Amino acid sequence: DAFAEALAQADEIILTPIYSDREKNLWNVHIDDLAEAVRNRYEKSVCICESFDEIVQLLTEKTQAGDFVLVAGSQTVTAVAPMLVQSLQNQYEKVGS
Repeated sequence: DAFAEALAQADEIILTPIYSDREKNLWNVHIDDLAEAVRNRYEKSVCICESFDEIVQLLTEKTQAGDFVLVAGSQTVTAVAPMLVQSLQNQYEKVGS
């Protein structure tokens, strides 16, 4: 409940499937449950992306100058930030040409 409440503070919410790289899912938490909690309790839109490429594409389309993008999660999700920077740079270069 507290996690859903914290996520609901964001303007845009993008989630990926929950996986555990170190431990079992003892709490039986699934991404669909979290997304549903945010949607139903806080009437917020939630997008579930299955891949980092999908996240980057979505953020490249939605991100505007001055936006703050927070990427948080376990291990390899940190790859999204440099991928997004590169995608936005590519988009900017196309516009500037």
